Amino acid sequence: MTPLLERRRIFAKSGQPRFVYKYRVLPKVDDSAGWQRLEDIVVRNQLWMASADSLNDPFDFSIHYKMSEKGAALRRSVEHYFRRENNIGSARARTLVRSDLIANPKLLERLLRNAHERFLRQLGVCSFSADPRVSRLWSHYSNDHSGICIQFDPSRDPRCFVLHRMTYSKEPKRVIESLDQLDHDTNLRLLMEKEEQWKDEREWRAVEIGNANIQRGFRPDALTGIILGLRCRDAAILDILAKILGMRQSKKFPMPEIYQVVKPDVGTRLRLLRVP
Repeated sequence: MTPLLERRRIFAKSGQPRFVYKYRVLPKVDDSAGWQRLEDIVVRNQLWMASADSLNDPFDFSIHYKMSEKGAALRRSVEHYFRRENNIGSARARTLVRSDLIANPKLLERLLRNAHERFLRQLGVCSFSADPRVSRLWSHYSNDHSGICIQFDPSRDPRCFVLHRMTYSKEPKRVIESLDQLDHDTNLRLLMEKEEQWKDEREWRAVEIGNANIQRGFRPDALTGIILGLRCRDAAILDILAKILGMRQSKKFPMPEIYQVVKPDVGTRLRLLRVP
């Protein structure tokens, strides 16, 4: 494997952040399932790859199919798509083109939508933020600042943290008008774009086809920090968190730095203080 400092230079040159963060709710004291999910990350070094159709934004990964081609042009486009996707010759591709699809593009659009929905159920997604100081994210994802934010160093496990930067625009273009657009780069661009209202999340995503609803292991040293929210003060909950960290230590895994969020002296940009 490439030495760590060289990996960091490569990551920085590509525009990837030095660290990424996962905001988390701390469960209630009696929520054993919730604490197990936190143990999955902190003790068992596993991240949950959610299916793409289960994300909190219902417009995430949505694509609309509106075929602009008709007749012979549509037939050629469908043949080319079959050749590319199935790695077959032109003669074989022509036998797969159904006349009813060419005669009725709406039927083709419906089949493509159904295929896309199946694809989303198989697409595993794990989301991160590049910024641990966003007040809205603490409010939305960490139970009004009473949860935690977990820091990861992607350069320590580049195989697990293959991350894609989300882009933001006022009106994301999510319309497929030709099957020639259904290539890997176009799909990735469409799937990595969200409305501008989400831009403060500075989101990066790990995306894996065929790995939906599974735990994805990462190297223990990739977990480098745990940040306590501004209102993370419940003694009983903090005691359980300390025990989970003790479980990690008993396995001789590298221990994360602990930070506390504090209010800024001026403005609204949150500050982080390292806990000795």
